[in-house]
Amino acid sequence: MILLLVSLLALQGYGQVAQSEKQQGTLIKEQSPGYSGGEEYENILKKNCKGVVMNLLEFLRESNVSADQGKCVSLTAAKFQLRSSTTGLFNILQSDDIVFVEFPTAFQGTLIKGIFQVKGEYTYETQMKTSYRVPHLLFLVGSP
Repeated sequence: MILLLVSLLALQGYGQVAQSEKQQGTLIKEQSPGYSGGEEYENILKKNCKGVVMNLLEFLRESNVSADQGKCVSLTAAKFQLRSSTTGLFNILQSDDIVFVEFPTAFQGTLIKGIFQVKGEYTYETQMKTSYRVPHLLFLVGSP
């Protein structure tokens, strides 16, 4: 189902799924309307990411959220549940994982794509009183 959704989004121009880390960087540069060049990208990395942007597989399978605080990850996600005007739970499109995302300003829309800084963990509770711990990410404004 998710593969179908990702394929459909790619056909509609929302993005493509990168086959490698190098291709991922190329797709970010090509598909980001605010991207203005390598120097701006490098400044974002130095200022917000400790110079590290993890690929999605590395983040999902090998990440230690506590150890990776301050590093960044590149991903695309769909809105699952807004918690406030500036925070929400999102499904990562390339997996079944959920992340908590914090925005600097009010979020409007259903899809997010970009570079996110790892802030730590977030715990939320379902209506059935089950608690889940998920990565807490900060969306970087102007990220390529």
